Amino acid sequence: MTTDFNVEDNAKYLARGMFYLGFGDRHNPELVEKLNSGATTFQINHSATWDKKGTEYAIDFKKAEDSDYRVLSGFRVTIEGDPSKSQYFSVYKNNGMTAKQAFNMTEGRAACKTQTLGNLKLDTWYKLEMNEKTKNGNYIQKMYNRDHRFSVERGLENLPWSQNEGRGMPAWAADDLRKGNLFQGALTIDGKEVAVDVVVDPKKREVQAYDAAGMLVAVGSGLSEQELKRQHEREVKQEAPFRQDQNADPAITDANVKNAERQEAKENPVDESIKNDPIAKRNAGKTEEAIQKDPALKNNTSKGETAGREPGQRVPPRTHAPLESNGQSMGKRA
Repeated sequence: MTTDFNVEDNAKYLARGMFYLGFGDRHNPELVEKLNSGATTFQINHSATWDKKGTEYAIDFKKAEDSDYRVLSGFRVTIEGDPSKSQYFSVYKNNGMTAKQAFNMTEGRAACKTQTLGNLKLDTWYKLEMNEKTKNGNYIQKMYNRDHRFSVERGLENLPWSQNEGRGMPAWAADDLRKGNLFQGALTIDGKEVAVDVVVDPKKREVQAYDAAGMLVAVGSGLSEQELKRQHEREVKQEAPFRQDQNADPAITDANVKNAERQEAKENPVDESIKNDPIAKRNAGKTEEAIQKDPALKNNTSKGETAGREPGQRVPPRTHAPLESNGQSMGKRA
């Protein structure tokens, strides 16, 4: 554990974090004052206005676990005029959502953080579930990466942008959407120009456009044709795990048949004298007509005939009991 504590160095570190998180540098004097007081935990308040909405931030600082330095641990954003729009965002080593991204997410929009690994850039999207909260009063935050990769640029290109000069898609549209900013434009819908708000839905991997009434009027997929084909194939595979035979009962799957066979064997064990009989083995599951054609049965002299069975006695074909569970037919899907 590091015990050396230098107020000046600590203040510079915290000031750098505050600046890159979008809180500016106007709180630097207050930071130094708080550090000189020796307080292990303290809070700094910050005000801002985004999209003409007043926003309050309560920024938390605490003593580090492995040293005497103070660190910025997180902040709560609250949008004025709507007490329900409040959310706490954690910060680790001066990294986290910026003040503006936090505001955008609390407004219900998705925001993206990009990680660079060599020449590879990986986007991770974050979105709050505005209808679902934790015990602490925070909205549940969902993260989308890896299996939810898509191209914002492609999604924008797939929207029917207005061809009128100055009304089409601006060059900065994709960057604005990644930040979660409120982005507005004009689309051509049914031959008419419609003003829309454009947002990203990372779960569906698409860009969506809403009119002034809040109605979804257009969707631009962020997937390529090949990716759309693979997605469709996966969906078909997930939604149709049953046999494709149209005449078959949809509840009769391979797994159900095997379960029924095991249950039948348990409830109706095979007689040991028949189990090892070569004729019984050969004729198991055959039709009555096929069994009658067995030459061994016609001659009635099979060496496999065992005691307790009359010469020439036919082995009945094996049948399966109806597929039932707890006395109820499995003819309907659950």
